[in-house]
Amino acid sequence: MGRATFSGCATPRKPGKAALLALGLVAFAKSKNHPNHRCLRVPSSRGLARARAARRLSKRSASPHVRANFIYCYAIIRIHLLSIILILYIESPTILVMPPKKPKPSKHSKPSRNPESTKKWSMYPSLHNDVSILLREHSLFFQFYEKDDGKNYENEYDTNIMGRFVCRNSTCSARAWSSKQIAITIRSYPGERYNARVYHQYCKSCGMPSKPYLDVSYAERVAYRIKKWCGVQMEVPPFSGRSDGPHRSDLCEGCKQGHCSGMGLGL
Repeated sequence: MGRATFSGCATPRKPGKAALLALGLVAFAKSKNHPNHRCLRVPSSRGLARARAARRLSKRSASPHVRANFIYCYAIIRIHLLSIILILYIESPTILVMPPKKPKPSKHSKPSRNPESTKKWSMYPSLHNDVSILLREHSLFFQFYEKDDGKNYENEYDTNIMGRFVCRNSTCSARAWSSKQIAITIRSYPGERYNARVYHQYCKSCGMPSKPYLDVSYAERVAYRIKKWCGVQMEVPPFSGRSDGPHRSDLCEGCKQGHCSGMGLGL
C-alpha cells in the first residue's frame, strides 16, 4: 500500500488523546526498570492531569533530594564540630573554662549599714502621751517638736533616766544590760513645744551602740523639767535609781557629746 498523501491545502492533524495514551502505555511497558512493569494499569485522564500538575510543581520548587542532602550534610558538619570541641575540652580544659567575671563596684553605690548602728541618740515621740498626762495636772499643754534643733531652743537641760539596752550583735555574748544613768537632753521651743534627746550606750563586749528601752522615768523627768521652766513650784522627787557600778564614760554617748551629768542625780 502506498503512503497516504495530503492535499496541498490540508495540514497534518495532531495525534489525539487516544494515540498519546497508546504511545504512553507502550513506553511504560518497555521500561524494564519500572517496579510495576509486569502489572500495568491503564491510567485515566484524571491521573494524567495529576501527573502533569505534579511535574509543574517539581520544576518550580526545589528538588526534595537536594533538600535531604543539605540537611544530611549540615548534621554531619555539626556532629564533627561537637566532637572537636569535646576533644579540646578533655585534652586542655583550661582553654574553654573561663573564670567568672567579678562585678565591678558602682561609683555611686555605698556599703549598706544599719541606721540604728550609726545613730548616736534617739527621740521618743511615742511617749508624748505619758508626758502630756503629767503636764495636764498643772494645766500645761505642750506639743512634741520632732525636729532635733540644737540652736533655736529657749531652754535646755541635761539629766539622766533609766532603761534597758539590748545588743543587736547576734554573735555578742552580752545580750542585754540595764542602766540607771542614761543621758538625756531636754529642750523647750517657742510655741509651747519641746523634745528630748536620749543618748545611746555602747556594749562593753563588742562595742556596738544600742538604743535604750525606757521606763516611766522618761515621762517623769521631762514633765518635771517643763513644769520648772513654766514656774510651777514643785518638790524635788526622790531618785530611786542607783548605779551598780562606776559610770563608764567611754561607753556613754552622752558623755562623749558633753551632755551627761554622770551622777544620776540631775533632775
